Amino acid sequence: MLTAYPDYYPKFRCIAGACRHSCCIGWEAVLDEETVSPYEGVEGPLGEKLRAAMRTDEAGDVCFPPPG
Repeated sequence: MLTAYPDYYPKFRCIAGACRHSCCIGWEAVLDEETVSPYEGVEGPLGEKLRAAMRTDEAGDVCFPPPG
């Protein structure tokens, strides 16, 4: 697989709600198996919140869907 990205990408840091652009609105965050497994083991309120937010999309990927 070939991955292309701009030369400034290594310096990029998302500022989330402070961003004035809307290029990522509506994107879902897809989780790989290495990420899902530890999330499933988180205990307490944070673990409950993580598991409640995870969904399986139409493609069968586990993700955090976009808000809304």
